[in-house]
Amino acid sequence: MKYWHRYWKGNHFYARFEAQNNVTARKSTPSSSDQVLSFTAADVRKTLCRVDPRRAAGPDNIPGRMLRECADQLADVFTDIFNISLSSAVVPTCFKNTTIIPVPKNYSVSCLNDYRPVALTPVITKCFERLVIRHIKTLLPPTLDPLQFVYRPNRSTDDAISTTLHLTLTHLDKKDTYARMLFIDFSSAFNTIIPQHLIGKLNILGLKTSLCNWILDFLTGRPQSVQIVLAELPSPRNVTVQTLNMNYILKWDWDQGPGSKDITFTAQYLAKYKIKQSKYNWTTVCGATTNRYCDLTAENLYYFGMWILRVRAQNKSVSSSWVEVEFCPDINAVLGPPSAVNISAIKGLLQVNITDPLSNANTSMKEWVQDMYYVIQYWKESSQMEKPNYLTTKNNLVIIPELDTWTWYCLRVQSRYDFYNKNSVFSPTYCTQTDGQMPYWQIFLYFLLSLAVSFLFVLGLSLCFLKSFKIIKNIFYPSIQLPTHIQEYLCDSPSSDMPHLLTIESEAELCCDRLDILVSDPLVTDVVMEIHAPPQDLEQDNKNHSRHNSGDSGVYSAEEGSGASQNGQALRGGEEIKLEQMSKIVHSARGLTSVLFKNNKIVTRSTCYRHGAV
Repeated sequence: MKYWHRYWKGNHFYARFEAQNNVTARKSTPSSSDQVLSFTAADVRKTLCRVDPRRAAGPDNIPGRMLRECADQLADVFTDIFNISLSSAVVPTCFKNTTIIPVPKNYSVSCLNDYRPVALTPVITKCFERLVIRHIKTLLPPTLDPLQFVYRPNRSTDDAISTTLHLTLTHLDKKDTYARMLFIDFSSAFNTIIPQHLIGKLNILGLKTSLCNWILDFLTGRPQSVQIVLAELPSPRNVTVQTLNMNYILKWDWDQGPGSKDITFTAQYLAKYKIKQSKYNWTTVCGATTNRYCDLTAENLYYFGMWILRVRAQNKSVSSSWVEVEFCPDINAVLGPPSAVNISAIKGLLQVNITDPLSNANTSMKEWVQDMYYVIQYWKESSQMEKPNYLTTKNNLVIIPELDTWTWYCLRVQSRYDFYNKNSVFSPTYCTQTDGQMPYWQIFLYFLLSLAVSFLFVLGLSLCFLKSFKIIKNIFYPSIQLPTHIQEYLCDSPSSDMPHLLTIESEAELCCDRLDILVSDPLVTDVVMEIHAPPQDLEQDNKNHSRHNSGDSGVYSAEEGSGASQNGQALRGGEEIKLEQMSKIVHSARGLTSVLFKNNKIVTRSTCYRHGAV
């Protein structure tokens, strides 16, 4: 940061206001009875203890904190200096030295008149002034104008406004009256005061000559310097506040220059009403941040308050000027759409359930914007060119009437606040179909379809049951039975090998042969031949189980020999050959085999025997 200091002797900074000031300031000779003003060490110590430690230092760079902390040690020294100055009617030059700092009146400065001069004098000089002015107020007569509010104890500009309004309104209460007001502002009133004329008026009010000479010396011969601060860093641009309900984000732009390395930003805020106070502190939200935004949501700014937000850029050595914006959430904050919208079809109508926009604390925005209402925009989904319909409501549960049944409708909702003309964006679009009473032809059609489906289901189930029943019956009760005489034989014969359960003691091998049905010669009518394998010794059978020959079996008739001989005579020669061949086939089979001839068919039955059984 660079400073340019310019010094002038005298009051050259305000020379343009004193072009016609040709009166020379001259001190008067005090009389012998004139009593010189003096202060005690206690008065000086009390004044030093009341110094604001945050007040800016003057040209001597002595901070107010040092004067306050060292009041006991410095009180005696400054008491002597003040009393010597008053007795000689001379103010030390170092006490009159002033630094003028031009402060912009507006955000954009175009000429010199856009600056307001602020004078910085030494802090110790202000303490001296406070002691003198306290003494002067005790000397003023009570004949001052009662409507003077400035520099009077327990009075302020607010009292002046209240008094003016009271007088005006009291007058207007009368019939056929009116009021006219004239406001006059003296430009640079204090800078254009001629010191010599002021001293004459102070003498009339009763001030001592020695004190008037001191005031005259205090007002004249004041060296001043103008301090111009030129920041090398440009200020942030396009400072705006991005808002949604009660969420606030301060944003700005920054021009990247060749010397803009290690640039950080600082954002602060202050309640606007505090500016009128003598002491106030800015609250820093984002300090030395590299972002181009600062989130103020967590600060919980009062929704109806007026706030001043400011931001500046800085690096290690320089900083830019502050850029300030005024912000009122109630006026400037953007209103958001409903946080949720649920629709449902009820008896041919649409029921819309609207959830209020939420604040940063997840509470309803209606707590802050009580006159907020909703605008529901709905239309048929199929008709693109049809003009949408609108419904305005303050309720959260709404029924949309006069809708077509079994039709798709789409809708969206918008929040509005007319006092500050706030309109939110629309919520997402939601679509649903309305219901209604079903037509009779549709009911009848559904009935026929249900009957057809039920009939097909029952028919299929019946077919499956019948098929399963036939399969189970054929397994347990086969339709093809053995001939009756064979069944009787198998049941009556003591040597019958009907199937039966094996005993636990039996560990013999079970051997079985299959049952074959062979077609015989047509000339053969009824021949019954039973071939039995003679039982062998158990041990001999186990050893020679695989060595059966023609001597191991025999041919016997079912009629105990007599029946066999009679049947044998009835056979022809060729048939005997066939029987011998068949007997060989049967003889080669293991176990017990019966050959039956019935109705020109040879029926062979294979039986099973157990090795090791008697």
